[in-house]
Amino acid sequence: MSFSHVFITISLLTIVGAVIGGVTNYIAIKMLFKPTRAIMIGRFRLPFTPGLIPRRREEIAVQLGRLVMKHLITEDRLRMKIQDPAFAEQMNHIAEKRIREWLDQSGFWEAPLSRWVDADVLTENIRKKLEEALRNHLQSSKSLTMNEVMGSWAIAIESRLPKVAQWVARSLIAYLDSPEGRNKVLEQLNAVFAGKGFFGNILGLFLGNQSLVEKIYSELLALLKRPDFAAMIEAILNEEWHKLKNRSLGEVLTAFQPADWATLIVERLPIEKWGQLPPQKLLGEFKEDWLKVIPKVVHSLLNLLAERVPEILEMLNLEALVTDQVRQFSIQELEDVVLMISKKEFKMITYLGALLGGAIGFIQAGVVLMLG
Repeated sequence: MSFSHVFITISLLTIVGAVIGGVTNYIAIKMLFKPTRAIMIGRFRLPFTPGLIPRRREEIAVQLGRLVMKHLITEDRLRMKIQDPAFAEQMNHIAEKRIREWLDQSGFWEAPLSRWVDADVLTENIRKKLEEALRNHLQSSKSLTMNEVMGSWAIAIESRLPKVAQWVARSLIAYLDSPEGRNKVLEQLNAVFAGKGFFGNILGLFLGNQSLVEKIYSELLALLKRPDFAAMIEAILNEEWHKLKNRSLGEVLTAFQPADWATLIVERLPIEKWGQLPPQKLLGEFKEDWLKVIPKVVHSLLNLLAERVPEILEMLNLEALVTDQVRQFSIQELEDVVLMISKKEFKMITYLGALLGGAIGFIQAGVVLMLG
């Protein structure tokens, strides 16, 4: 047997084996996706049609949904991710960035929300909500005393009554001692005596109107400058304050004429201006306090999310979501997804088939040559 015969036999069988092995594996891979429909010959369906993935499409969708829930997005994994310090730091950074962007806006809510809602409508809704909340609060608090309604404010107000009395006394003396106040008092006293008829004329004859008025004004001013005048005002304020704080809120509101205090109060709030003011100006010195609170707020929200992970997953129902999405894939999309993930592996399977086929062909050639 010549060398050329041996070489040709080995080469031919090896190449044929490699081609058969490679082509067989290539066809087997293609049969995963093709054909997409069953091929019928008369009443009989051609075996292996449709392909494996088209035929098992529903089962693949269900299994992928279960895979995601049981091994990829589990409660423990999601909770660990939410409680990860690096994730919390990232969320802090995002929240602070968004807050700073909002603070740089030209309006407290008009500019940020103008793309989605009309500013006038938003302002009116805020006004209505405030009215409703205030009206409900006033209605539920009518039976409470003013002392109970004001709480710690009542103590603060009572502690400031002496200073208020001093301020009232000083202000009244300062006004009456001024040219404007003096002229006003003299004008009123002259008007009083001018309206007293005969009695006023008799006093004018004996004392002279100007002299009498001046004397009364001087005595009035001297009275106000006495040290016990401020104490008298303080006593009056204390007496009225104790009466007021022991009255119910309903009695106090009824003592004044407005029937709807909620509407009256809210109508006087400059809500429109609040919406137009830049947040930095409206918040003022509290801006940095807002920024300092961000980590605490983010931490609280993440803890709340971690506690609610089972409820969130149940509500999202990711298994059904993934299953429905896979069901909606066309066969071509499903093939593209699988190939995108396993394209290299499929190529290696094809090459491995060619390698094994070639090895088998080589062995066959050896057996053939040995048997003669």
